[in-house]
Amino acid sequence: MPDHEDPLISDLRKFLGSYAEHDPDCPAIDATGPAVLDPRNCTCGLTQREHELIASIKHRLAVQGSGS
Repeated sequence: MPDHEDPLISDLRKFLGSYAEHDPDCPAIDATGPAVLDPRNCTCGLTQREHELIASIKHRLAVQGSGS
């Protein structure tokens, strides 16, 4: 990974790598499971990490969009 990599790309790389930490018995393993509706139902934390990443992307896009 290059030292000058965009932090957003680093966050994406970290999230994708964290999928291996997703417990197959977690209710969120299915995209239609209860954890999708309420991230607190996710027992392994993947859904929470997903929500944090999406919030970061939304913020980044909003900041870039307002600067144009």
